Amino acid sequence: MRPASTETVVTNDHHNLQTKQSTSLPSSSSSDRVIIAGAGPTGLFLAYKLAKSGIKVDLVERLPDISDAPRAAGYYGATLLALKDAGLLHLAAQRGYLTRAVGWRTAVQDDGHGNKTWGRLLCNIPFDQGSQERPEMGMLLLPQPKLCELLKEQIHVLNGMQPGSVKFHFHSELSNVHDDGHGVAVSVRNPQTGIERELRGILFVGADGAKSKARQLLGIKLQGHTWPERMIAADVLLRNVDVPPLTQLHFIVHPVHFAMVIPLERPVEGETTLWRFSMATDPMDNSTEEELLREENLARLFENYMVGPRPPQYKVVSKTVYRLHQRLANTMAIGRCALVGDAAHLNNPVGALGLSTGILDCDALATAIEMILHEGGPLSLLSTYSDARRQVFQSFVSPTSTANKLRLQQEPVAADDDWLIRKMQNPTLETLHDFIKPYITVWRTDMRALVAEQAARDEPILKANLSEAF
Repeated sequence: MRPASTETVVTNDHHNLQTKQSTSLPSSSSSDRVIIAGAGPTGLFLAYKLAKSGIKVDLVERLPDISDAPRAAGYYGATLLALKDAGLLHLAAQRGYLTRAVGWRTAVQDDGHGNKTWGRLLCNIPFDQGSQERPEMGMLLLPQPKLCELLKEQIHVLNGMQPGSVKFHFHSELSNVHDDGHGVAVSVRNPQTGIERELRGILFVGADGAKSKARQLLGIKLQGHTWPERMIAADVLLRNVDVPPLTQLHFIVHPVHFAMVIPLERPVEGETTLWRFSMATDPMDNSTEEELLREENLARLFENYMVGPRPPQYKVVSKTVYRLHQRLANTMAIGRCALVGDAAHLNNPVGALGLSTGILDCDALATAIEMILHEGGPLSLLSTYSDARRQVFQSFVSPTSTANKLRLQQEPVAADDDWLIRKMQNPTLETLHDFIKPYITVWRTDMRALVAEQAARDEPILKANLSEAF
């Protein structure tokens, strides 16, 4: 059984959006494949989840392969539980590593011998309960490209067992989406040849990132604001010296040049490993991106964050400049189309709430799609998904990530009086439990439980209406 829906016609001119009610079931010629735009981590994770449940997927991506750009790296709380439920967590933990604590500290300082050592530690949040046997109890550090590689490999494993479960369409740029009430027709264009072709599916999902073409074509708007400063993210090979025994992931508190210093590989004293330096620029700095990424500017910034002998010895592997946003789509579903991840919402990166929230979107949406396609559930489950995930962003993700950023963006003496920093200077088990609880219970959406709760609320009203009718 397939659900009825509205018809939505989407063209390159999103002002030409048309909808009309349709009560008929989809025609027998309509493909039951789900079409996903974007082969980043959210698109790959959703494709894997759906394929594992027996739902076939077409995955379209404008690039020739998955991107290796330096992006997210940290996962914890409900995100790890979602990866565990998908059967991926232990594989991910084998490719990354579990950090023991996250710390807030001041910029590096002189050690009295012409070198630099770590700045004053304001507080840390321990994640030392995690282990290779129970990685879900800790914080996993795994660069986004490595997660994408893992997901792509596991999709190929599924394709080996169930041929055609996920079809990859690289060099395929989204150009049109047509929801006719019975299915979706998605047009893609090869950016090199200009050749267009059409894919037919039962549902469509936009997972194509912050500059989402899917969101544009669907006529969905982002609401919110952009922060004034820009961030420079540089992945750097660096010889490890003065490695702290506990706190390995560092939030650098500074009113202007706040930063996140993250070891992307397990840091071992004396060895050379990969680090991520995400550094804020002065909001008044009007330099071009090219100027910000010049060697001399990076060297000047690194002086605030790199420990060890001077001058520091390092090799920049990759570098980029990006802006910080706090924005949310005015809906995450329309007709037979839905959005996930950065296509639906954007938040600043402090606290690793971006990609992780996208993974949890996919976790919820996969369940909704399974209920629709496998269990005859109504198409309105996409709206239920949209409402639930937008509420999570509005009530938890955006305010929490905003507080995280502002906590870094101040003088250290002021940060000493921050409520969270004071609590985490000598935390009790109760304090740690209260801190992590919303990252388990609020961040993730249990679609089945949500639908059951709604049904329970609606049942007395339905009975009352039937009683009045008879």
